[in-house]
Amino acid sequence: MENIQYMDLHQRDDWLKAVVVFTEDSFSEKYPEVSRSYEFDCYQRAFLPNVVSSAVIANSLDGKDTCVRIDVFMDSGWKIEKCYISQYKEGYHG
Repeated sequence: MENIQYMDLHQRDDWLKAVVVFTEDSFSEKYPEVSRSYEFDCYQRAFLPNVVSSAVIANSLDGKDTCVRIDVFMDSGWKIEKCYISQYKEGYHG
């Protein structure tokens, strides 16, 4: 799994799903990495061309936190520890 920059996802066309892992200090309680990891797809409004929106709705990998507007939390201080592509489009491979 290659660590990439979150903002680079806007220029890439080879991915279907990606994961961001937020830093431990983004939360008031201590959570394991799987709980701080959120997966989203390339069809989120933030990644669509000619759409004026930063909305990214994601689900935590542990399944306990669903339909989270992670863009809102990033604006309020959540920091990305790492980002990676979890599923590539057919014909691409990571």
